[in-house]
Amino acid sequence: MKNVLIIFLITFFVPGCASDTYTDMQIVEEFVSKVIIENPTADVSILEDYLSVKEADRDQTYEYIKAVIPDFHNALKEISNFEIIGVDERSEYASPEHKPIEFKGDGVIYFLVAEGKEEMFFILEKGKIVSFFPNVQKGSNSYISPFVFSE
Repeated sequence: MKNVLIIFLITFFVPGCASDTYTDMQIVEEFVSKVIIENPTADVSILEDYLSVKEADRDQTYEYIKAVIPDFHNALKEISNFEIIGVDERSEYASPEHKPIEFKGDGVIYFLVAEGKEEMFFILEKGKIVSFFPNVQKGSNSYISPFVFSE
């Protein structure tokens, strides 16, 4: 009888819990939609839901992020449809001048693609964004070395 109860609980409650789990791509999509596009003046309490920031540099990092988000908002606000893709799909959208992103952490890199063009990249570790930026192609390096917010 005990086994039947355990199987019943697992069958009906575990799948419901799993559906509440966000994937990294969903986290990026929600951050872009709810912060960059809809609320570019978001306060730190909202940003903390999505970002992982070094405690020692917390105030300066959030001030920097709050300063650049309106620029990203202006660049993306006219875009009605965007897609988040992984590194494996990047070659389909990247132009020849896009540089590789050099990141030595354990995170996963995602790209925001809109109107067939790669617009931004995001790096996630443990369900939090540790870096994001538009695909800036300036400088003499052959790669992009991202500013990472976390430890």
